[in-house]
Amino acid sequence: MPFIYFDAGFTLIRPHPGVGEVYAEHAARYGVVVSAAEMNAHFRTAWRACRAACASAIPYGRTDAEARTFWYRVIAETIGLTGNSAPDASAFFSDLFDAFSGGRHWRPYPDVAESFDLLRARGIPFGVLSNWDLRLHSVLRELFADEVFASVVISAEAGAEKPSRAIFEYAESMIPPGLAEDGIAMIGDERDADGNGARGAGWEVCVLDREGRLDVNGELPVARTLPDAVRHVLGVRA
Repeated sequence: MPFIYFDAGFTLIRPHPGVGEVYAEHAARYGVVVSAAEMNAHFRTAWRACRAACASAIPYGRTDAEARTFWYRVIAETIGLTGNSAPDASAFFSDLFDAFSGGRHWRPYPDVAESFDLLRARGIPFGVLSNWDLRLHSVLRELFADEVFASVVISAEAGAEKPSRAIFEYAESMIPPGLAEDGIAMIGDERDADGNGARGAGWEVCVLDREGRLDVNGELPVARTLPDAVRHVLGVRA
């Protein structure tokens, strides 16, 4: 049975109640009224544009200051795309960044507990491997206070992000001795970052597709639920 790494965002956890809702709530406190729907409609475009414009191999940065620089740009760009200007207050950006630093605006998916139970029942160790800034540690601590992950690897500390081979090699080195003798598996929601990246590193893989957007007959194995993804990489039947 392999050691299993899980992606974090949209695999184990999701924003709550949603990115647009949180952005709109905080903007309104500073006098900028934009609907959550508008924020949601433009967030991903802004996020992609800021990532594309970032010269660093790890757009989220390696330090808190670098992460704030990146996300402040995303926030300003998101609001700008709605036809408004971000509040002219540094506290607005800081407050909104910090809002996602713990468990308040994140929630585990309902099927996470079952997935972890499947692994614990078989004595299989697991961890988290995610493209994220340093806030992920506090998010996981608050959402999974009773869970002990054997390894938590984030791009901010690895100095590379998925699908780069470098972060998968780093993740291998972070697994405690003796826990990956039967190989490593990756479960995540991104076909390239998680699926192709892990396969390129020689890992087992299953791509989680909760909304049924991917081709189930493609080159990578796909599962609609997290427990099914776990069963796939373990080679066990439901």
